[in-house]
Amino acid sequence: MTEAVSAGKPMVVVPFFGDQPANGAAAAAAGFAKVVPYYDLSEESLTDAIQSVLSAEMRLKARLISKIWKDRESSPLDTAVFWTERVIRWGHAAPLHTAARELSFYELALLDVAA
Repeated sequence: MTEAVSAGKPMVVVPFFGDQPANGAAAAAAGFAKVVPYYDLSEESLTDAIQSVLSAEMRLKARLISKIWKDRESSPLDTAVFWTERVIRWGHAAPLHTAARELSFYELALLDVAA
C-alpha cells in the first residue's frame, strides 16, 4: 500500500487477512481506494472497482495523499544516512536495536498470549 501512496496512484484493495481489511478501509475512507471484499469478488465488482479508481476525482485524491505522505521533516534517505554516520562515529547501534531481540521465540510469536 505504501508504494501506491508514494506513487500517488489510486488502488483496488482486495483484503484477505491481518491488517489488510483495516488498511483498505482507511484508504477507502481517505478517498484513494476502492475495497472489494474477496467473498464479493466477481467480474462485475472488479470492473466497477477499476472504473471507480480510474475516475479523475480519485486520481486527484491519490496525488494529494502522496504529497502529504512525502511532506516530511527529513527524507528517508537522510534519516538512513544520519543513523549510519552516527553508528560509525560512536561505534554502537544500541538506539537501533529492537527490544524484540531479548524475547524468546514463544514471546515473539505471542504464543504466551494465545495460550
